[in-house]
Amino acid sequence: MLDYTERPPSIRALKRHFLDRNRRAFRPETLSCAAHLILNLDDSREMLRLGLQHMVSQLGASRADAGVLTPVDPVYAPQEFYYNEAVEAPNCDGVAYSNRAAALRTAWARPKPVFCTNVRDTPLFQDSMGEFERIQTTSIVFQQLTLGRRPVGISCIDYVREEHEWKSGELEFVHGFCTEFLGPLIGIHEYWNEDSGNTLRKPTESELDAIRLAAEGLSCKEIARQLGKSYRTIENQLRNARLMLDAKTLPELIKKCEIWF
Repeated sequence: MLDYTERPPSIRALKRHFLDRNRRAFRPETLSCAAHLILNLDDSREMLRLGLQHMVSQLGASRADAGVLTPVDPVYAPQEFYYNEAVEAPNCDGVAYSNRAAALRTAWARPKPVFCTNVRDTPLFQDSMGEFERIQTTSIVFQQLTLGRRPVGISCIDYVREEHEWKSGELEFVHGFCTEFLGPLIGIHEYWNEDSGNTLRKPTESELDAIRLAAEGLSCKEIARQLGKSYRTIENQLRNARLMLDAKTLPELIKKCEIWF
């Protein structure tokens, strides 16, 4: 067993626990990705990016996103995205889901993936239809990330415009990779980087760009014009950042984000 609670585990211990014991259960490319996750254990966002890249490449999906959060957080605002360069998928910057949405509540309650072939035809996804339509999602899967029984995040993989019939092997891959590697390693990182349970979660770089300009006194319309984005996108980014950092006003949000300016 891997003991990560007394002191941060060494790279050697992590490789022995995550790689050596799984060599017969996972394909070499998945084990290679896991090795890179271990080497980037001090950077959760890079770990998320590497994990998303691996899942998209293995599934041929349009894109994927992930975030570090728990079931009690009000909003799922992804911290990292990965886009398939072979697919012209809409950018997801500024998109967020209510963590009370039915699909996410179900994902938090189930160890295995929550998925659908067509979001329009699936009642479980109807309360988030506005977000899905805006980014042209057709087929989607949510998978919780856990360290043991402790929830640490959510990952999401989707296909745009055309339906994708999820095969059992694909869902087993998503579940196995997230359960055996991505979730536990993200969880170990979070365990050793928490500040008495009050860690501030850094907004995405695109959100910080908007917050920096807001700190300079620019309005949402001026920020949108300067960044080449829509007014609605900027509004959503600032709102999502406020929710994530529990900031009731824009000045409070700016104050909390000064450490990243």
